[in-house]
Amino acid sequence: LTPAAPTYNDNCPGYNLSWTMTGQITNTGTGAVTSTQFPKGSTTITYTVTDASGNTATCSNTITVQDHELPTIACSNTDYSNVSSDAGHCYATLTPAAPTYNDNCPGYNLSWVMSGQISNTGTGSVGSTQFPNGSTTITYTVTDASGNTATCSNTITVQDHELPTIACSNTDYSNVSTDASQCYATLTPAAPTYNDNCPGYNLSWTM
Repeated sequence: LTPAAPTYNDNCPGYNLSWTMTGQITNTGTGAVTSTQFPKGSTTITYTVTDASGNTATCSNTITVQDHELPTIACSNTDYSNVSSDAGHCYATLTPAAPTYNDNCPGYNLSWVMSGQISNTGTGSVGSTQFPNGSTTITYTVTDASGNTATCSNTITVQDHELPTIACSNTDYSNVSTDASQCYATLTPAAPTYNDNCPGYNLSWTM
């Protein structure tokens, strides 16, 4: 910007204007201040009019530049809607793609919050994580030095596509004798062994 020049005068000819900048800019000059890039923060311009006899008078303006521009952030467009769990486990191990983010001023930083199957917080990119079966949302926030923020989020949904395992007993039931004086055999069949990578499985049977 070009600061408005002060008005100045003297009862005698031969007076002149000079100025000094302090604060975010340190500079000096004469005459009016021309178009200048003022950094974020405060810069004070002290004007001095000096007449031919060395008499002076001063005034000042303080220019305070504030950053009201929001930072920018864009989450990855990677499809995390159907992530398969790791073999033999009820979670998927992955490192989510980091968002891209920027700001017009230096001093910005990235933080994140996980909600859903995981509750956690952190700063910077999310590292390798074991995401449990179900959905976890990561909300990223970029915050600049002036407290302006912008957010985006990714939801990671882990689904169990792994079949459970079952193995029937190898007991030989091919020639079971009837109970004495009966036309049937009373026995308790050996149970199968069964398992799954995720909890919540159950066994049923049909004769």
